[in-house]
Amino acid sequence: MRISKLSLPVWLREGCVIVASILLAFGIDAQWELSRERSDAKVLLELLRSDFAATVAEAERVYANHAGGLHAAEQLIFMAEEDALTPADASRVDRHLSVMMVSGASFDPPLGTVQSLIQSGRLSQIAEPTLIAMLTAWPSEVEDLKQQEDSFGGSFGALGEALTTMGTRMDWLVATDHVGADIGPLPWKSQTTESWRHLDDPNLSMALANYWLGMRFTVKAAEQRLERSKEILSALEATER
Repeated sequence: MRISKLSLPVWLREGCVIVASILLAFGIDAQWELSRERSDAKVLLELLRSDFAATVAEAERVYANHAGGLHAAEQLIFMAEEDALTPADASRVDRHLSVMMVSGASFDPPLGTVQSLIQSGRLSQIAEPTLIAMLTAWPSEVEDLKQQEDSFGGSFGALGEALTTMGTRMDWLVATDHVGADIGPLPWKSQTTESWRHLDDPNLSMALANYWLGMRFTVKAAEQRLERSKEILSALEATER
């Protein structure tokens, strides 16, 4: 079929319209895809920000719990070095022991969102390389603290065994004002124990020293996770804005 001179401009115009329509369709698809990716990234950031706000609160709780145990152990070690303890020291000794025996909190932050993003490769939707690196490393850092807490469990158990061997009643755990304030009114009258008599016992002294050493490492690890969780949350909030 021949194309006449008169029909050529019409053919060219129609061709240009078709090409323009195709390009426009591609442009719309690309714009839609970009808009969808931005929307997805915004949702991901909101989920992560919510998770890490909860993580910071959890890290603060665990750090305070461990730090309280460390301080209590230090106080008991100092008391053991005093010239002589008397029944008047019983309440103070029991309080410190109570704090120590409830200092075994475990770090349990929400990890579902960040682990899902890592496994699916969707962390690349976040535009900040430094933030991506911190999020990628975060599950391993959490696991490191959990392993430290598990490792410390041996020292924790040894302290209870030392007290039991000496015949010290274990009901002091819930019989002191400190623990009572945490769990609510006690159904029985608070009592003191004879633990103060045993602070200079070699077995208890060793248990206290091991507890203190293990808790020192645990507190340091908890502090590091607290600071890192705050750093990640701050980066997420900055990126979201």
